Amino acid sequence: MRMLAALAILSTTLGSAAQPLETIEVVGSNSFVGIWEISVPTKQTARIQSPRDIFCRIEKEKSDFYTRCFYFILGDVRVKDKHIHISWGPSLGGWSIDADLQSNSYFSGTVSTSVLAFGGEKIPGTVTGKKLSLPEDVADSAGKALQIRIALEQIEQGRLDLPYDIKAIDQHGGQFNSDLPLIATKELRLLGSVQSVRYLGREPDRGDTTSNFFSVYNVEFENGHRLCGIHQRDDGTIDGFRCV
Repeated sequence: MRMLAALAILSTTLGSAAQPLETIEVVGSNSFVGIWEISVPTKQTARIQSPRDIFCRIEKEKSDFYTRCFYFILGDVRVKDKHIHISWGPSLGGWSIDADLQSNSYFSGTVSTSVLAFGGEKIPGTVTGKKLSLPEDVADSAGKALQIRIALEQIEQGRLDLPYDIKAIDQHGGQFNSDLPLIATKELRLLGSVQSVRYLGREPDRGDTTSNFFSVYNVEFENGHRLCGIHQRDDGTIDGFRCV
């Protein structure tokens, strides 16, 4: 009888062990790193101009997160439990996002701004963020991938042979001086050669958030990655160019 009881207990134990274990994903882990599309509620007033959809790359350095956004440049990211806070400095309007993480690939919440000398203001509506997967064969709807690649390869060599308008690029927040792109002598050369250029979408110019001025791409270099945007006039002249 004792043997039968022991066998019954052993059978129950083995049966329980054979059940699939629940896996709990750690929100804020390395799988959180990557390209995100953030949809921001649109608001335009005399002192606030909010973009619509912006592209950001969330990155991690040691235990800290930060973000590179094509529209907002560099920002701070803080993740605690299942809450995410993203903020940009006062020079960019003091924008901040507070949201709940549903997973490592989606969040929703609110966005606010703190314009200098005006105090904070919450923008009505919901901000959402989704992490993008970028297949190698993603369609280049804007048709600018080749121009981006050529421009970056020439910039790496310290020149730019494609026609461009320095003043116009500067007006649109570009990184050019009177001779060469500023990034030519700084970080770009350290990034090495271009490995891939993948289309993300369109983003507005900072001076006109209702436009789709820039064609934005995720550019993978030999030693890193950047979000790069370009705009060309009808004659092919580059009048907008920025890498973040």
